[in-house]
Amino acid sequence: MSIDDQILALVRSGSLVPLSPKHPSDSTVRPLLLRPSLFQDIVRGPWDDERERIRVSVVLRADMDEYVTGQPLLVTLNNRKDGKGFLKRLSDVDEIWTLRSKKKDGIRVFGRFARKDTFIATHWEYRRFIKNRNDWAMEEARCIDIWQNLFQGTYPHTGTKVSDYVSNAQDTKYI
Repeated sequence: MSIDDQILALVRSGSLVPLSPKHPSDSTVRPLLLRPSLFQDIVRGPWDDERERIRVSVVLRADMDEYVTGQPLLVTLNNRKDGKGFLKRLSDVDEIWTLRSKKKDGIRVFGRFARKDTFIATHWEYRRFIKNRNDWAMEEARCIDIWQNLFQGTYPHTGTKVSDYVSNAQDTKYI
């Protein structure tokens, strides 16, 4: 079964939810699919207060809209310390990526690419709770586990340059 067939089956079963642009007049250029719990967190959230709700459900949603609608993006491919990229590859071996909220000390949405421009978001965490290498390793392992439960035996998309993963994007190493 192709990755596209697997994605379609996961959407039909409710195991993945496509994120549509917030504004109905915008088109989806880059598919972003989320697990239902992640989708609910972004839309409704487990927010402690109104400020946190706005920070996540409004700001993160706007960041995700930039991805979905094909806006130009900065992408960090091979440098863990580079803070410029909206998308950042954490592991070229396991193909783990984060979508990074633009807010300082914001949110990291973990996931993998199913194919060019198609990002499968597995889960999220506040950056402030990812304090050391062990915390990062735990989030990476969680991403792999979720992916394997969804795609059973299908490895994520791989590449060697930003354009292999995302259209209309620039590698931060050239900035």
